[in-house]
Amino acid sequence: MNVKLSKLAKEDLIDIWLYGENNLGAMSADRYLDSLDVFLRYLIHFPEKFPLRQEFQPSVRLAPFKSHLVVYIHTEKYIQIVRVLHQSMDMPNQI
Repeated sequence: MNVKLSKLAKEDLIDIWLYGENNLGAMSADRYLDSLDVFLRYLIHFPEKFPLRQEFQPSVRLAPFKSHLVVYIHTEKYIQIVRVLHQSMDMPNQI
C-alpha cells in the first residue's frame, strides 16, 4: 500500500511549508513536513484508525496531526490524501 496525494493536497503542503518558512524559518518548515510525512506513512499501517465520516461525499476519514487535519480516503491499494487543512479552517467547504 502507498500514499497518493491529490492536487489540492500537494498545494496544501506547499502552503504549509511557505507559512512555516515565513513564520518560523525553513528548518522548522522542513521538520514539520518531515514529521507529517512520517504520520502519513503511519496511516498506511493503520488506515482505519480514524472513523469514516459519511457526512462528506465521498466519505472520508479525518486524522488530526498537530494543528492540521489530514483528510483521506482508504482503499485496498492505497491511501488517497484529499486535503491537509488547518484545524481552524471551515473544513466542510474545503473538502
